[in-house]
Amino acid sequence: MANYNKPGVYIEESLAPSIPVANTATPSTAAFIGYADRGPTTTLNNNVVAVPTLVSSWSDFINNFSFGTNINTWTGIPPITLLPTTGSSTISLSTSSTTITVASTVGLQVGSVLSLVGASGAALSTTSSTVVTAITDSTNFVVNQAPITAGTVTSITASNNTDLKYGIKTFFDNGGGQAYILRDVNPDAVKAKTTIRDNNLSTALTGSIAFDAYTSNFGNKVVTIAATTAAFTNHYAGTTVSLSGITDTNYTNLNGNTWVVSSVSSDKKTLSLYYSPASAVSTSTTTYTAASPVTVTGGGLNGLGQAIVVTAKSHGAWGNGIWISTTPNSTPGYFDLTVYYSNTTTATNLKAANIVERFLQLSMDPGNSRYFLGQINSSWIDVVDGGSTGTGIFRLPQFTGTWKNTTGSDSVKGANGAFSWNSNGFTNTPVAVRLGTQTSSLIQSGGGTTAGSEGPTARTNTSLISRFDTVITPLILNWANNSYSSDINQLIAYSSTRGDSFVLIDAEASLTLADVLSSTTDVGISSYTGDVNYAAAYYPNIIIADPSSTTGKTVSVAPCGAVAALYTDTDSRRGVFKAPAGVNARLKSAVNVIPLSNDDFTKISSYSANLNIIRFIPGSGICVMGARTLSSDFTLRYVPVRRTINYVGSSLRSLTQFAIFEPNDQNLWNTVSSVVNRFLTDFWRAGGLSGSTSAQAFYVKCDNTINTTGSINAGELHIEVGIAVQKPAEFVIIRIGQLDGSSTVTASI
Repeated sequence: MANYNKPGVYIEESLAPSIPVANTATPSTAAFIGYADRGPTTTLNNNVVAVPTLVSSWSDFINNFSFGTNINTWTGIPPITLLPTTGSSTISLSTSSTTITVASTVGLQVGSVLSLVGASGAALSTTSSTVVTAITDSTNFVVNQAPITAGTVTSITASNNTDLKYGIKTFFDNGGGQAYILRDVNPDAVKAKTTIRDNNLSTALTGSIAFDAYTSNFGNKVVTIAATTAAFTNHYAGTTVSLSGITDTNYTNLNGNTWVVSSVSSDKKTLSLYYSPASAVSTSTTTYTAASPVTVTGGGLNGLGQAIVVTAKSHGAWGNGIWISTTPNSTPGYFDLTVYYSNTTTATNLKAANIVERFLQLSMDPGNSRYFLGQINSSWIDVVDGGSTGTGIFRLPQFTGTWKNTTGSDSVKGANGAFSWNSNGFTNTPVAVRLGTQTSSLIQSGGGTTAGSEGPTARTNTSLISRFDTVITPLILNWANNSYSSDINQLIAYSSTRGDSFVLIDAEASLTLADVLSSTTDVGISSYTGDVNYAAAYYPNIIIADPSSTTGKTVSVAPCGAVAALYTDTDSRRGVFKAPAGVNARLKSAVNVIPLSNDDFTKISSYSANLNIIRFIPGSGICVMGARTLSSDFTLRYVPVRRTINYVGSSLRSLTQFAIFEPNDQNLWNTVSSVVNRFLTDFWRAGGLSGSTSAQAFYVKCDNTINTTGSINAGELHIEVGIAVQKPAEFVIIRIGQLDGSSTVTASI
């Protein structure tokens, strides 16, 4: 405190400024769950878990969760036809079973969408979006349908799961701004991975094997050595070996030279070696018997020769389509790394169109400004320095394939040469390394490749939803085209626990309306339990232009991707108190919707469960004409009521954080009351609360009647808030009176 020792005016700064009252609650953000080809993942407690990722556009989504262009986003997994088991003309579907047996599951993936051909009494219609959740063995797969009704079909077709993709596409097409995406990944999924060894071809690794015969083709600089037993279990394509004990009149300078392993037979009995000597050699192919057994020293990858370890960006089988090639840069001592994406099994089939990323003039020297770890910022792969003990140019990654030097002749392995393109790809295609799968290509990275995999059932991952705990924004949740109560009830419980989020449900379009409304099926909306006032269901599907078609075809898709965009748009324009429904709630990308009859509306009104209908309204378009939660409780019947309470609760939670550990007395109570009153006044003035005066709209109590000595001693501060929420005008009733003299006739419309 200042010393007041003479008359004057004193300015003092307050150490307890008034608490600002600002609306700290952020608008709700859409959040989708669903199967994706790829997407951000991490490992937690030895399980693979998804990472909620915010995307702000369709291209942002496909860059993170799919691959390629907008066109092949929809054709990433080609449709296949699964035939009946051997000796049968049909596929039998067992009653109360979720397993279908077929002759082969080749080409089938977890996440594939199934439809039936020639169905007879089967559970799945040709428009069903039933998803494969596990492949149990070579002849069976499990589908996310419970149960499957007994019946027979002639075949089953499967295509890539587009539920999430359609949901996100319709979200952005209808004006959605941002959305969190949570990939439905399996806890034991695996990342595709491979290792590129260094270019130190003079490094001989441990081990010595002797044999009696070899075949040489010096024109192609290849030597093949055959053993009678599986002698090459520790040899990999790309590793180096040295030969000794060879007597060869065509080329006598073989002993002691270093050779590169180009391939190892599957039975580990045959080793093919490659060498590019500087001088010309004979082109003859001869089988030789050594005067004494030939000794091969080396093979295997002991870690000392690892240049770069390459891993797919996220877990899953999608990573098996990534290929890597490393080639010399035109500047000596540097290299280029190219990333391709293709489902081909042969590197020579890669074309320029398969290239998704290129990183040029990279160095293996950590002290160099072009050190590769700082330059490779990839959407497809992660790279790690393998810790090679090589030095200088020998620490560079092994260059894969051959190319022409400036004189047109084959360049020596590891030398710098020109690298050119043509319309088909490369003038001389470098042999790329495929993540997850070794092939028989000439030169490959050696050792330890790991195939990416999806693992077993995806939708039974009960810990999936809790990953949204890292997102503090209130969420509008949708599990894309998933109406199974086992999953939806988890979402409802999660939203209720959070207290700030809301669930949108895609009602199962393949069922009859009666089944959609009932609780007799696992996907009927009456089967949902818990605090169902935190959820709303929408029906039927909408028709949109098919993104996979270039001929103007349409496709039926679940509606809640578009509905989520309507929610976020209404929030930003009006507020959470405005029902996201009505003639102004038009779904912009919808070109049609399945019409409902008067009998359908009679059925809807006869069930206690609430269902929000999407209809064509003349003059307005295809609109959402419903704003009810699933609750039968009159007080929580409407979506804006539930969401207003959510909004006010989350706002007050943020605004009163300052009170924690403050002295719990009348001064604090007054401050808290002031903060809450000012927030609610602003919200009421914006139209969020009902009442002609603020006293009719809300009240706030924070005094000694609710903050007793006992509660204060327990460290508790109690605040009581009452609000008069706005309810939508769901039914507009007009009474028309006909005036005729002194009498009036009325009619309601």
